[in-house]
Amino acid sequence: MKYRVFALLFHRQGNASFPAYPALHRLVVKWAEKNFDYQVNFSDYQASWVACAVDEGGNPVEVKGVMCGQPRWDFPVVRYTDPEAAKMMFDRVEGFLHDAGNRGQEVFVHLSEGGSPENLCPMREEMLKEFKAEPANRWSVIVR
Repeated sequence: MKYRVFALLFHRQGNASFPAYPALHRLVVKWAEKNFDYQVNFSDYQASWVACAVDEGGNPVEVKGVMCGQPRWDFPVVRYTDPEAAKMMFDRVEGFLHDAGNRGQEVFVHLSEGGSPENLCPMREEMLKEFKAEPANRWSVIVR
């Protein structure tokens, strides 16, 4: 059996999205319903790819995998020693993110779990609660 990876593309008209290849979209939606414990809206992602088994004509007949991507702001360096400075910094960055059209979007903030207690940011736990931070279930991967 031959395999091929297809880009899952959408046409956008106003606030609506329409699959560019409806047959591929139907296949991947059906596959996702069986393989995820939550509903995936593929049009929410900037880029999606679908690995498929293909027929003799190169047409997708069975989905074997999917990967979706979305750009996110990532703040790998975060350190403060004064709670007021931290609040001012977070307010300033949040304003910047609003201005850049990211209201309601997810961002990543690096907070080390290791090291000595004196090297952790003061009020770390309070800031995590204020921003309703959640573990992100992510792994860092270097692009080869």
